[in-house]
Amino acid sequence: MRRWNAHEQIEMANRDFVEDLRSYRELYDSAPVAYLRLNHQYDIIDCNVHGAQLFEIGKEEMQGRFLDTLLDPASRPVLHQLMQRLRPDGAAGSCEVQLKSGRARHKMQVVASADPGGRSFLVVFVDLPARR
Repeated sequence: MRRWNAHEQIEMANRDFVEDLRSYRELYDSAPVAYLRLNHQYDIIDCNVHGAQLFEIGKEEMQGRFLDTLLDPASRPVLHQLMQRLRPDGAAGSCEVQLKSGRARHKMQVVASADPGGRSFLVVFVDLPARR
């Protein structure tokens, strides 16, 4: 039976960590919904590929952008009310918003929660089918 030395154990743990990180990043970026992480001023910290596509803006250009500039003005207070109700206990809330003119033909559902540490908001935009 072979004994693992500390260096080999660290190398194995590092490889496992890198693979897990790659797997989660792939899941995040290939999700069929737009994921955004916002700070408490509603600036975009990060988004997945679908989020950038939804708003027709490059992924790097999304970072630091004030989310309100991407929403129809009538939807901004609706989103703000949702965000103000969120607490870091993990409870999620949702609302419907309209994207700024030219970016969507119908409403989007927003599902949001505060991250467990309360440092940011985790936000998902789900495309709602056109209402008949």
